[in-house]
Amino acid sequence: GLTASPPLLILFGLSRSVHMAVSVRLIHGLLNANIGIVRTLICLVTDETNNAKAFGFITLCWGIGGVVGPALGGILAQPALQYPKLFPADSLWGQEPYLLPCIAAAAFPLTGLLV
Repeated sequence: GLTASPPLLILFGLSRSVHMAVSVRLIHGLLNANIGIVRTLICLVTDETNNAKAFGFITLCWGIGGVVGPALGGILAQPALQYPKLFPADSLWGQEPYLLPCIAAAAFPLTGLLV
């Protein structure tokens, strides 16, 4: 899950066709079973006094990610058009308009992997 996510997210940002994007997301989905592992670990490290609170934390994180993720992706998408002084149109950012949000998304599992 954490090991496969960063390179697959970057590869998704480099996708040149719908076929490649769907294929990368399919592979990413097959290799990413983090939620099952997290739920199992929560059951192992909690008892009946704090189990509900711990599972509520998963829902909280999922909700925050559902709001912050698309907002961050929208802010970072097409940087050559949105921020031409920082990202020239003839650079990598002009050729790969969705690479920057995918790199930002890849930083989160990479951080989790390193910590």
